[in-house]
Amino acid sequence: MDVYLSLPLKDNFVHPSSGDLEVRFCTRFRIIRSTHEIWVYHTEKEMNGSNHWALLATYTGAGSFRDLGITKKQALARLEVLKQNLWISRATRAVFIDFTVYNANLNLFCVVKLCFEFPATGGMIPSWSFRTVKLLRYVNPYDYFIMACEVSIILFILYYIVEESLEIKKNGCVYFYEVWNILDLLVIGVSLICIAFSAFRTVVVDNMLEDLLSKPDIFPDFEFLGFWQMQYNNAVAVDIFIAWIKVFKYISFNKTMTQLSSTLSRCSKDIGGFAVMFSFILFFAQLGYFAVWGNIVKGVYSTFLGKGPVKILPFAIF
Repeated sequence: MDVYLSLPLKDNFVHPSSGDLEVRFCTRFRIIRSTHEIWVYHTEKEMNGSNHWALLATYTGAGSFRDLGITKKQALARLEVLKQNLWISRATRAVFIDFTVYNANLNLFCVVKLCFEFPATGGMIPSWSFRTVKLLRYVNPYDYFIMACEVSIILFILYYIVEESLEIKKNGCVYFYEVWNILDLLVIGVSLICIAFSAFRTVVVDNMLEDLLSKPDIFPDFEFLGFWQMQYNNAVAVDIFIAWIKVFKYISFNKTMTQLSSTLSRCSKDIGGFAVMFSFILFFAQLGYFAVWGNIVKGVYSTFLGKGPVKILPFAIF
């Protein structure tokens, strides 16, 4: 792409006698030279990007980019320049539109990524990603109450780290034979990861907002934080789920729950065997479904693309 833009285009005309064509291409060449950064390839590290799993393929964070500005007029003018100079060509396989909106009433960020894929067969396939996350954690009094709860959880985690360390030192490898001890270690490990990310998120968001206020024309990329905030929410959910499993360890004082726990422990092998058989049956049922109907669906798709025989279509509709 850089080599193509550096060529003197008016020396490569098929019909150099066409004055109108020459003027148009010379004007186009001047526009490209004045905004050549738009066509420069940037690595994933330079763009601070990440991989994106779309419908047709997985794309890296590398490529060319263009900031559209902060007003509608700027965006339309810059898009017109890209359109006139064929920024999207036959070699383009995907175009991404990234932006972030903020709702001050709810204190929520929505990190949006719109993807437009251009397959080799022609056409355009859109996909999208919306991540609604709360990046500014402490704003109102309720948020500060949550912060106090988080501090208490940190203190509890530190206490249990010391306690579990003493138990490991006392019991040695025998400590790991108990399932409840493994669950304790999982809770501590996931909690430490969540605590580290929470501190990292607070620092990074503050820095990004300071840069945004000082340089409003520069696009603030919240995609990285939005993605890991979702993973943070999932990790917290897993941590709470494991902690609730631990409740069964302390319900021996209740006769009903003791009977339930005893029943489940005695029939655990039967339940496990049933789960395995059910998984196999479900898997082969889905496999048979795709084996029977997969060719018909593929035939319909090929028919609409002009590649498959039309006679497949009535059977598929029926």
